[in-house]
Amino acid sequence: MHAEGMLCKASKETDPAGQAESGLLAIEQQKLYRPAHRREKTMIRQSGVIYQTQDQPVRLIAWVEHPQVREGASIEVTIALQNRSQSQLYLDLFPHLTPFADDPHFPFTIAVRHGEQPVPFKCILIRRKVVSDADLSPIASGMLAGFSFDVRRVGYDELPRGSYQIVLWYDSARLSRAMFKAKRLWRGRTSRLEIPIEII
Repeated sequence: MHAEGMLCKASKETDPAGQAESGLLAIEQQKLYRPAHRREKTMIRQSGVIYQTQDQPVRLIAWVEHPQVREGASIEVTIALQNRSQSQLYLDLFPHLTPFADDPHFPFTIAVRHGEQPVPFKCILIRRKVVSDADLSPIASGMLAGFSFDVRRVGYDELPRGSYQIVLWYDSARLSRAMFKAKRLWRGRTSRLEIPIEII
């Protein structure tokens, strides 16, 4: 049984039939970033910038190595979820992003704004299989996991020069219970991250 969902065409690594593990990162918190401020809202890692929410029990983190890119160049972003609870959580880390805030098939959501105007995206219908507990990623307390993507390859390939806001969030509370048979799935949502990008 499969469920249809809208997903931006883009990545050649798309794996509609199952979770693509090649892009999955599982790394210790200390190796990914270090605090730059006490409030830990934005942190620096060498040439990149890391943004994070203050959510409990799951925090969304995004790392952008090059906040300024040339027109036509890749816009690489790494996103991860950190388990801030005291126990192991089971998260859906299917490595794709949807532009629809109410999409019941994918928890990671992306939107791009140019000033106050939303940027149009290109999407196609794809299928995703019913999700069981075996498809979830177990994340231990204090650990995080995620994946990298190119904004241009998730439906936003035509971005001319200018200043943009990449908006990201995670929402597993909205996922279809008919499609998600996984009983261990953590259902909840994070706050939104807004990442400024300059295309020159």
